[in-house]
Amino acid sequence: DLGTVSTSAVNTFSYIGNGIVIFGDSGGRIKRSTDFGVTWLTTVYTAGAAIYSLAYLGGGFVLAGTGTFGVPARGHIIQSLDYGATWVDTAVGGITVGGTDAGSIDSITVTDSFAGLEVIFTDSNGRVFRSTNGGATWTVTDVSVGIALLVSIYIGNGTVIAVNNNGIIFRSNDKGVTWSAATLLAAPVTAPTAIIYLGSGIVAHGGFDVLLNGSYDFGLKWANFALVVGAGVTVTALSYLENGVVVAGGSNGHIFRSDIAYKTDEAQVLLERPITIGNASITVGQSHDTILVDASV
Repeated sequence: DLGTVSTSAVNTFSYIGNGIVIFGDSGGRIKRSTDFGVTWLTTVYTAGAAIYSLAYLGGGFVLAGTGTFGVPARGHIIQSLDYGATWVDTAVGGITVGGTDAGSIDSITVTDSFAGLEVIFTDSNGRVFRSTNGGATWTVTDVSVGIALLVSIYIGNGTVIAVNNNGIIFRSNDKGVTWSAATLLAAPVTAPTAIIYLGSGIVAHGGFDVLLNGSYDFGLKWANFALVVGAGVTVTALSYLENGVVVAGGSNGHIFRSDIAYKTDEAQVLLERPITIGNASITVGQSHDTILVDASV
């Protein structure tokens, strides 16, 4: 326990590399550590509303999203170009596009860090704002009319997933330009709190429910996973630890671990057919990390 690092709720973290990690809190403060979170510097920035989201775009470039403030009340994007050491508000009056004001900026997702720093953010009004220049300018699409899009994630190959406050899942296959609702095969998990991508097309999100909602086909169809973390427990955090192992944090302070990997030890993958190399044969079911020696050579 590191003690009271913040006087209000810590809402979002971002790891920048080289031991640098930053967080945003409900008091609108951004704090920074340069030793992997062991010690924290004094507040490096204070916004006029809570910091709800952070995203690292690479090359020292970081974005933070806020709740609404000012007159009129709008969500703000705060930008750092020096690995989170100093920050500036990209638009002092908040983000507005063609007369559409941003609500609270609930998630920020980088969709491409090579093609002009493409990034999207979702807001409390169910809109997706998209930038192809690292947040200098934005376009806007109304995706979940009037219902907040609380979480989003980029899973590669142009595909972005976003989930609204009612647990309805939206999918884009063009980095957030156009969107469609995914197919729900079971009742949705409401009010999502966390989302992760596990690779191989598997996506999962948790929320104010005892189940995780998941997809095995890159977010096209969704159903309840068989992971029940405990009656009445909100899934507040998710992390993928590779090789199929996932940990979930619960609102009761417990950590739950998935110990049945979706892929087993890769050394035991079965070959589709026998293969002969010289006078040595690999039989079906033989571990593919086996070294074969042809005694006739």
